[in-house]
Amino acid sequence: MNIIRDWHNSYDMKAIGFQELPPRLRKLVDLKPYYIMSQGGCGTTYLRSFFEKYCEGDHMGYPHEFGGCCWNEHRRDPAVNINANLLFIYGNPCDATLSFFRRAFMEVPSHVTNIGGDTTGLLYGRPWTLERYLDNGIDFFQLESHLRGWLMFDQRQYNIMFVKYDALNDNILRILDWLDFPAEAAKHFAFRERASKWRSLSKTQMSQFKNMFGSYIDLQDSLPDVLIKEKN
Repeated sequence: MNIIRDWHNSYDMKAIGFQELPPRLRKLVDLKPYYIMSQGGCGTTYLRSFFEKYCEGDHMGYPHEFGGCCWNEHRRDPAVNINANLLFIYGNPCDATLSFFRRAFMEVPSHVTNIGGDTTGLLYGRPWTLERYLDNGIDFFQLESHLRGWLMFDQRQYNIMFVKYDALNDNILRILDWLDFPAEAAKHFAFRERASKWRSLSKTQMSQFKNMFGSYIDLQDSLPDVLIKEKN
């Protein structure tokens, strides 16, 4: 892989003729990059590993010009200049919040900062327990506005597919096609049940979650399992 990166750093890809490339590079140069966006807590780490193992093949880990994954992140600003289809995964915000607790995102500011949430508010209230967080009633990760920003952005220069976490298994073939990956990889896809499930909480905690995320849950319920928005 280092020889690929060394070549990439030494030559202008547009200035060199295709036939002049080494044979291995010739095979890679037409592969498209792909981009994964999410709010966290909705399976993108597993998806990334799945794509690496069963889809990327010889271009795994190469610079994005050769078809590698250019993003797997949570940025808030949808005004980006990319030349590939983008996949956006989102899920129930209550389950996502429980996942944040399980993975210590309430104590370490990296995720709330990456998603562009209220880092100061989250850090000021530490240490958080689920009970204190629900009593406080504020979503410091600002998940609803994050998704709305990507949904409503009207100056998009890329195509984007929004997929609900719970619909991944039923739509893996559409996702593979969207990212120009081989359909046969679908046989290796194993939908992962959530380790964090908010409906296993007490009635009081579920009610508090509904108060925190009521309008966001309504928004998600109003959306189809898969929504494609083409560039403007």
